[in-house]
Amino acid sequence: MSIITDRKGSAVMLAGLLFGIVTFLLGLYILEYRALLIMYDKIDDAVIGAELAALGTADKERLGYGEVVLPEPSARNVFDVYLAANLEGVAAGPISVDEFIIYNPGDYPALCPKGDEITETAIHAVVTVPVKRLAFKGLLGETVDITVHRDSDSIFVD
Repeated sequence: MSIITDRKGSAVMLAGLLFGIVTFLLGLYILEYRALLIMYDKIDDAVIGAELAALGTADKERLGYGEVVLPEPSARNVFDVYLAANLEGVAAGPISVDEFIIYNPGDYPALCPKGDEITETAIHAVVTVPVKRLAFKGLLGETVDITVHRDSDSIFVD
């Protein structure tokens, strides 16, 4: 008897093949999910670093009196420069700063647009970064947008 004409066990082979394909796709999904979580963490760290750099632009004279005030234009410029440097090699396209708000004395207590409470001088930023997919490129597109929301409080005040 030939293997081609023998019908015994063909259902088992088909079921095994299907199980193998499903397991392979599930493994790819888990791999891509974990890779995107790692990319999210990298982007989150980059945003925090850029916000802390922007906090360094605080008015030094007023800081001496215990008041942390951030000048909007220079803080935004420093944030943009450090964000671009921190995300070099991570972003697969242009980085979009969707929201950038500085909360200076007199602006708080307040809620940021995402609902977090602001109680001291802080920077609110929402950044969207396109990153390359690891798997499922043809099926779901070449890139995926990761959006990170972060509020960084002043490092000068306890």
